[in-house]
Amino acid sequence: GKLIMGIKVGRIDNGRPPLWWQSAIRIVLPAAAAGFPFEWAMVIYVAVFSTAAWDPMRRGLHDKAGGTVVVVAR
Repeated sequence: GKLIMGIKVGRIDNGRPPLWWQSAIRIVLPAAAAGFPFEWAMVIYVAVFSTAAWDPMRRGLHDKAGGTVVVVAR
């Protein structure tokens, strides 16, 4: 999806591709919600992704935890 939209994930410190553990954090943090009952999982998803609405760089909790940012690649 990111390729089609012309965006990439990069490290916040230098813009290079994220290290393996940064990518793992970006994936595991939201995916961990699937282990909870549906109602709690929805609360966790909203908490992880909605924080981007208030962040000046539009980074969700998964980006902050992984030290990454999504940038325009065009």
